[in-house]
Amino acid sequence: MPNQRHSRCHHGTKLVDSWQDCPRCWDEHIRDKATWTTQDWTRRRELFPEEFPQQHREEIERQPARIKESYVPSPVPQPSPQAKGTIENIWVEFNANENAKAGLRIHVAFSIENMKDVECLLAIYFYFANGEKMRDINGAFHTTNGEISVGQVFTPPYQVAYFNDLPVFIPHEELHVSKTHNNPGGEKSVNLGFLVCLYPKLSNHLLATSALQLFNYNL
Repeated sequence: MPNQRHSRCHHGTKLVDSWQDCPRCWDEHIRDKATWTTQDWTRRRELFPEEFPQQHREEIERQPARIKESYVPSPVPQPSPQAKGTIENIWVEFNANENAKAGLRIHVAFSIENMKDVECLLAIYFYFANGEKMRDINGAFHTTNGEISVGQVFTPPYQVAYFNDLPVFIPHEELHVSKTHNNPGGEKSVNLGFLVCLYPKLSNHLLATSALQLFNYNL
C-alpha cells in the first residue's frame, strides 16, 4: 500500500490507495479485458468513469445497488464473416395506400445466413431506366448522398432465416417526378427502376443485391 505521502507508480501516476489508481497499471496487470471479472469492471468504473459512455453511467445510477455492482457492458452482436443473403422474389403494389398517402409498396422475399441477432437493413434505391440515380429534394427519403431511397430494419432470429414478405413503402410524391425534378422534359410517362440491397445495419458490407427492377411511372 502507498504511504500517506502518496507514492507514485513506475508510470508516474500519483497513487492514493494502490496500483489500481493508474489506468496503465490496470492494463499491465490485466491485459485482456475479456477476462476481467465483475469486480474488475465495477472498480474500473468507480475510478475512471470517463471511460464509460454517459448514457451507461446515467443508466447505472438509476438502478438498485445490487445491479450497479454486477453491471458489465453487453457485447454488440457482430456480423459473421460468412454472412450472406439471397433475394428470392420481388413484387410491387403500384397504387398502395399508407398513412393516407398513395405510393409504391415493394414486397421482398429473401433469406439471410449467419446474421442471427444482428440488426440488418433492407434498402431500396431508385434509378431512371438508364441507370442514372434519382435525386431527392426534401430530405425525407434519401441516402447520405442525396439519392432517393427507402429502407426497413430487421433482425434475423436464426442463423438461417427466411423472410417470405418484408414490405417497404414510399409515397408517389417522394419520387419527385415532375416537370422540374426527375422529369425535366415533362413526360407523361417515365421509365424508372429500383435496386434492392441487404446490409448489416452498421456496415456497408453488401450481403445481397437484386437486378434493376424496371417499371413505368405514369403522371
